Amino acid sequence: MRATRPGLRSTVVPVKRLLVPALLLALAACSSSGNSSNGAPTSAPASSAGVTTTTLSKEQVALNDAAAKRVVISSCAPDAAHHLVIKGAIKNATSQRSTFVIQLSINDKSGKRLYATAAMASDVAPNQSGSWTAATTAKYTAGMTCTVSSVSRRLAT
Repeated sequence: MRATRPGLRSTVVPVKRLLVPALLLALAACSSSGNSSNGAPTSAPASSAGVTTTTLSKEQVALNDAAAKRVVISSCAPDAAHHLVIKGAIKNATSQRSTFVIQLSINDKSGKRLYATAAMASDVAPNQSGSWTAATTAKYTAGMTCTVSSVSRRLAT
C-alpha cells in the first residue's frame, strides 16, 4: 500500500517550472472528446482556438472532495540526506477497492508554495486505510509545511 517502492524518490519541481509541461501534457491527454461510461473525465473543445478542457462529472468531484477530507499527513520532515519526506494515510470510505492519488503542496514558513509532489495509495480495501509516502529531493528548510492540494479516486483494477 506504499506509494513508492523503497529506494525510489519522487521528483519535486518548483511550481513555476511545472506550469508549461503540465499544460502540454493536459492538452495531449485531452485530444479526444466524448463521454466515458465509467465516470472518467470527459473532454470537449473549450474555444474555437482548439483548446481542450477536461471536466469531471459532479459525482466524481463529490467523491474526490470526500476523499480529500479523509487524508491525514502524519509526517512532513527531512530524511537522513535532509530531503523532505511526506507520509500519511487515507481512509477508503467507499464500498469498492480504490486507488487514491494525493497531490501535495510543499510550502515555506510563510505559506508560499515552493514545490508540488504526489503520492499514491493503491488498491485500498473498502473501509480500510492505505498508507502513502512522497519521498522527494526537495531540500528541507526549517518551517516548511506540507498540505494536501487535491485527491483523486479511481476504482482499483
